Amino acid sequence: MVWANGNEGYSLGCNSVRFPANIGLDLFAVGATDVNDNLADFSSRGPGIESGIIKPSIVAPGVSIVSASFYDDISLAYFSGTSMAAPHVAGVVAFLLTNGTELTFGEMSNFLFESASHTVPPTGKNCGGISETEYPNNAVGYGRITAAGAIAKLLESRGKF
Repeated sequence: MVWANGNEGYSLGCNSVRFPANIGLDLFAVGATDVNDNLADFSSRGPGIESGIIKPSIVAPGVSIVSASFYDDISLAYFSGTSMAAPHVAGVVAFLLTNGTELTFGEMSNFLFESASHTVPPTGKNCGGISETEYPNNAVGYGRITAAGAIAKLLESRGKF
């Protein structure tokens, strides 16, 4: 499962990840970055309130994302939020599943997390006592998703890369 991590980072800072993104390890909680790879101010940070688990799992672009708008007829508009970032992760997960349908959650996690980029600059908050220079951390999880990297990990695991 892929969940938006929440948009309360600017008002609540650390420990702002809410249900259901803050529970369990068998879901991908997604935070948001901007075009320059900075963590979005609004992106909720962990650890999970009820669980204490490191969240988000991973981050993806979620600032000024073009999406369908139903406010003024049907048109395209720019939106920001972790709900704009989560579809990036869902798309990579879907692609991996179509090319490796027997994947376990653990295998999928390894492909996504091992290929994540560590280019998101630290915010200096060190939520949950974990430095943002360590991965995973409570600001960006394992880092920013890289679709090509995750696909390469899948191919590598199949001996095709």
